[in-house]
Amino acid sequence: MRISFAIFVISCSLTTAISSQAKQYYRYIDSKGVQVIRHSIPPQYVKQGYDIITGEGRLLKRIPPAMTAEQATKYLAQQEQQKTDRQLLRHYDSIEDIKNARQRKLEELDINLQIMRENMRFIDQRIQHQNDAVAKLKQEGRTINDALLNNIEQLQKKRQQLSAKINLRNNQKQSIAAKFDRNIERFQQLQKQQ
Repeated sequence: MRISFAIFVISCSLTTAISSQAKQYYRYIDSKGVQVIRHSIPPQYVKQGYDIITGEGRLLKRIPPAMTAEQATKYLAQQEQQKTDRQLLRHYDSIEDIKNARQRKLEELDINLQIMRENMRFIDQRIQHQNDAVAKLKQEGRTINDALLNNIEQLQKKRQQLSAKINLRNNQKQSIAAKFDRNIERFQQLQKQQ
């Protein structure tokens, strides 16, 4: 009986010791600048950051203060820059690789632009041909076919659309060249850091 009582006392004291260690407390600074330790943390103090500690005061986890909007924006920009840097270093081994890639991309756009300009010349020739036909009909005093006028109108719309695409491609070409130039500059910076 004494042995079972002793075991009971020892198990109770161990349970108490373990349960006091298992309890978590929050340590934070209140509005008066005083360090406070409690079982819970009021919501207004969460943004400031706090510590989670054991009953003996051992630090379990430190929660940093919440970032301001400016800090969050800066942090996200840094994360995005790191991601871009990793991609840049993964895709290219040298500045020469970047220059070659830029050259290939710009040549591809130039070929595309050349095709569009040829199409533009073809449309211009068709418009001129149709306008000449209209002028000839007028000169002869004949009525101008609505289909002919409609065809000229459709060709002019195609020309406007193609002109807009050419302008867009030219803008893309400038944008791509500038992007590759930035990549070259950043690659040089990353090489100096290594």
